[in-house]
Amino acid sequence: MPDIEVRTGQAPPAHTREQFSERFRARFFDPAFRAEDEAIGRLEEIAWEGYCQARKSPLRRKAGPGFADPDYELSAEWYDTRKKLLAAHTVLVIDVRDQPSYEAGHIPSAISIPGDKIAGQVERLKSETRRIVTYCA
Repeated sequence: MPDIEVRTGQAPPAHTREQFSERFRARFFDPAFRAEDEAIGRLEEIAWEGYCQARKSPLRRKAGPGFADPDYELSAEWYDTRKKLLAAHTVLVIDVRDQPSYEAGHIPSAISIPGDKIAGQVERLKSETRRIVTYCA
């Protein structure tokens, strides 16, 4: 399986202060929060400061093995979520057709290891904890 490329630089345009405030305060629409408007304002200020400093994910960790750049700093939350999603998959689906056939259409989440290359992947696949299913149709 090829190393994972982390896509970067895809953030949407930044919000204005007014847009940020509107989005932040939308969570506190219940009148019961009105008594805490000053506290909400202080929290909003902290959140705005973090937003301006691109501190969206203050908890980070190195990507590690299996990524094209193992030293890339990923959001710890993103990494943990990915790990849980991968653990939830109990089957590894391998498309053993040639690459052009795979690219023309394949089962979602299937990986491509053409039949003539699978022998070279046996050692790596031995450590796979999921059931392995191959297909060629």
